Amino acid sequence: MADQKDDDNESASSSEEDEEKNEFWWRRGIVQAPRQIVQWDHVDESRQSKGIAEKGRKVTWSELFLDLVLVTNVGKLGEAYQSGNLSLIEALVLYRLIYECWLRTTEYAGRFFVDDVVDKLANGVLMFLLVVAGLRIGEFKFVESAGLVARAGGVYQLVMGLVWARTLWALPTREPTWGATKVRVPVHVAHLVERRGCLRLILFGEVVTGVTVGTSRCLGVAIPVVGLAFLILYDFKLLAFDVDVVPLKRHCYRAMSFWRPVIYLEAAWWFDASMGVLGSCVKIVLTLMLSSDSPTKWVRAGEAHILLCACFSVGVAALTLERLMHDNSRVLGEHHWLNVVSGPTLQGCTNQKARKNNAPVSYGLIDATDRVHLAERRVFLFQIAFHVFIVLAGILLAVYCHSVHKDYEEDLVLTCLAALATVAVAVNLLDEIHAITGRAVV
Repeated sequence: MADQKDDDNESASSSEEDEEKNEFWWRRGIVQAPRQIVQWDHVDESRQSKGIAEKGRKVTWSELFLDLVLVTNVGKLGEAYQSGNLSLIEALVLYRLIYECWLRTTEYAGRFFVDDVVDKLANGVLMFLLVVAGLRIGEFKFVESAGLVARAGGVYQLVMGLVWARTLWALPTREPTWGATKVRVPVHVAHLVERRGCLRLILFGEVVTGVTVGTSRCLGVAIPVVGLAFLILYDFKLLAFDVDVVPLKRHCYRAMSFWRPVIYLEAAWWFDASMGVLGSCVKIVLTLMLSSDSPTKWVRAGEAHILLCACFSVGVAALTLERLMHDNSRVLGEHHWLNVVSGPTLQGCTNQKARKNNAPVSYGLIDATDRVHLAERRVFLFQIAFHVFIVLAGILLAVYCHSVHKDYEEDLVLTCLAALATVAVAVNLLDEIHAITGRAVV
């Protein structure tokens, strides 16, 4: 009994010490070894790898600050598009250049970031380079803006190269090469999901500024119009964060596939870009609809209506593609054509149990387990089909916007988009309802 109490006291003190190290970064060391290399130390070469343990890893204040600086430049791109200094294609090109900088940093953070003095200083330099990249956005034409963004981005990538090289100097020096051969994607999946979610949430905050336009019209007219626009944005927030929660064990980063995470990242970029453009279009449209002045000065109003519907469709399509890139074999089965890669293998895992989605059928009757599985598959396929319908409906609304000339028609477009987005949220909740009630709802 005394030995057990001593063990309990030791484990409690060890837990408190670990918690203190997580709370005070300097207790882990002013200069620390890259994170993933430390995690590899527990793997024994005499046996097969059972995977890298994902120790506690949260988004740090340094990373959040970097995201805020990046989104500040995104806001400037939106203002430049609204003012006419940049076309849509030019704004997207500049956004892609800036986004690539953020992506390289996030890829490093998901593997090695420890937030010690070296990483803090490197993050400060990277943030300053993002500030420099945005100095001419909005004030100059595309050539001048792109030149500065490209030069600052090039220096940014050079600094990130030096930061990545730091992993080669850590002891033991053989670990990065050894780990890469054992684990195809040595990343902290939970951290990458959290980091992307933080960037997307900050971007949504920037997009919401599009509905906060000044108006001289009656509030009884302005509030419903602004409410419709806000409902569209809020529904997209629900679609992106709340109604399609993917367990980490089925995330595409867990799949032993090269192109599935690549497609997921591209779809995520298109969603974020479409939301940024949608916010700018909402601001242009609302300023036109709520202005008492002549709308002739808003030469981009017609284009904004069309792009508003197009961005709506692109956003839904991107979210659908993101969902399909994850492992859906539990619902669809291993060989369904929508489950683009059958059965992912977890990071470093060598002994996976075969999953059986189809329970044995005896006497021509389907048992309860198989019945639940078929209901889940039916719900999933209905949701994907409805997403396709929404994408097509958004395209048709964009075509209809070519002939929009009256106020009630502009209100009708906003109403249709808000209704489609709201119904999409409801449809995407069907699987949650089915999981709670255990009944098929489709």
